[in-house]
Amino acid sequence: MSERIPYNRYPDFNQSIDEDGENIVSISGYNFTPSESLYKLNYDNYKTALEVYLDDDSELVKEIYEDFPTPIAFYFYQAEENYDNPHHRLDLLKSCWEATVFVLFAIVVCEARHKNFPFNNLGIKLQDFYSDRLAIRLGIIENILESCTEGSFELKSAEIISIESISKILELNRTRNEFSHSFASNPEQRKELYEQLKPELIDVFRELRKLKTVNLFRYHSNAENVLWPRCDVFNGQSISGAKRHIRMSLADYQVILPYFNSGSIFCHIDLDLVFNLSPYFHFKKEATDTHPVLLIHKKRQTGSKYLFEVLSYSQQIELPREEFEDRDNDLRNLTI
Repeated sequence: MSERIPYNRYPDFNQSIDEDGENIVSISGYNFTPSESLYKLNYDNYKTALEVYLDDDSELVKEIYEDFPTPIAFYFYQAEENYDNPHHRLDLLKSCWEATVFVLFAIVVCEARHKNFPFNNLGIKLQDFYSDRLAIRLGIIENILESCTEGSFELKSAEIISIESISKILELNRTRNEFSHSFASNPEQRKELYEQLKPELIDVFRELRKLKTVNLFRYHSNAENVLWPRCDVFNGQSISGAKRHIRMSLADYQVILPYFNSGSIFCHIDLDLVFNLSPYFHFKKEATDTHPVLLIHKKRQTGSKYLFEVLSYSQQIELPREEFEDRDNDLRNLTI
């Protein structure tokens, strides 16, 4: 018998039932929540309706546009809604799944670093954490998640990112490498290839639906409560971010307090878990910029620089490694 799905696991689905004006449960003048009534009185029908909901690509696409971390949401939106030609569209789709790998890698590695995960037990080389090869990053994610599956360590990100989703991304990455040298040399062939690859990416996003509980953010200012700061939050397809309050636990706040300032990008998961994402995500903000723009770590350069990609621009910039020395040392100490 399959495990019974907890009622609160899919709040958006429950809300879609409750907001449907035709769904009214009223007995002797007492009103009841339609979704909860269906769940309790006819679980099999509830589960069937949920399966239909989860298979509805239009609902998933809406969630990606509105709630997924911005690097993913931005490129997916551009590929679907704002491309110039079939070649550009295919490049945007490629950028989308690369951004997906970068986001997953940063979340898993940085939460593990935050919780003092023993990386040295996995035999991962320190230089691999700074490689630009997607397969290496996916391999590191897989090793860490397997440790969580075996029960030797607990990470919140392991509840969001499944081993199965990583396997699908690895397969998609192999497809990406193939299409980089593929036959798609004219607009019609590129259009055909896009239609072939998009469903595979959608399938990955179904596995990663809980990414909508993840917020990337930069500290902006403190209100009266230091555990409820006002931040630039990067979720959804807009690159500008939005000012929102982020709640964090006292335990996490005490860990990140020495470097909790506007100079870093942080991750917020499931109401209160907060940890630093340096150097894998950073930002660029000139004096003339209204909003900060996210930077995605690509690789370690020869010398003392890191190479970053500027989200939304065909531009790469170098930043000195010393800007991220503290978080790099945390990772080094856990790895060597």
